[in-house]
Amino acid sequence: MADRQDLTPTELEAHLREQLEFLEASADAFDRGRLAEAKRIAVVARVLCHESRTSHALLSQLSRHDGKYLTTAIPHEPSNIGTHSGLTAMGVGGKEHGYFAPLDDTPLPHWLDFDDWWSETIMVDDRRNQLSRRDLVLTAANQDGGAHVDPSLDERYARITKENSLAWVRQTPSGAQPIPHAEKAALRQIGHELLRTFKPDYRKTIKRNTGAIVMGAMTFNSPAPPPTPVFPAVGRNDPCPCGSRRKFKKCHGVVGAQER
Repeated sequence: MADRQDLTPTELEAHLREQLEFLEASADAFDRGRLAEAKRIAVVARVLCHESRTSHALLSQLSRHDGKYLTTAIPHEPSNIGTHSGLTAMGVGGKEHGYFAPLDDTPLPHWLDFDDWWSETIMVDDRRNQLSRRDLVLTAANQDGGAHVDPSLDERYARITKENSLAWVRQTPSGAQPIPHAEKAALRQIGHELLRTFKPDYRKTIKRNTGAIVMGAMTFNSPAPPPTPVFPAVGRNDPCPCGSRRKFKKCHGVVGAQER
């Protein structure tokens, strides 16, 4: 086996900036209508976050797994007997009828430790099967064409993507039609959360041509975006407000400083 050479911290930071550039480019393409970019978003999320015996998460190598991550998900309520899609919104009425990523137009943004964020329940189907961000990202990246095409899919993911197991339909003159792409909208929102987490100044909203908006098990009729958490003013040598106990210039300040 050939000898290997460790990457320096500077080289790892350069990889992080590059992955965030990939992520933002795919997010913008998705927002222009290229929904397949959701699978590229999943690949970047895997590179950044997935840690195993044979896979070393870039963020772990940079000691960023001990900081805080933005969640925009509507929390799953176990007593709710309906299905749940906590990262997506749905337009009801108007021209944009279906799932979409709400981006910054979310009512309950807050910060979580990495393990809680990665394993948070974001989807529950009509059989009470649950999927986390980790489940969704790894299935899309490793099985459904992001970085690899498997001959079979995780059954929970397959039922959502092919059998409408979230059970939302649209009434048309020809009858009820399944509403597709919940998994793609959720992956787009995961990409948004990662961009917000590692690029503190990043913000994005999209005006939707729809009537009422449904999120999770809640309905919002007001199009006005709610306030979102922001980093307070912080000096380069102050502790990073994400909670990592690192100086800001060596944590969330790194990417912004390099871009400036």
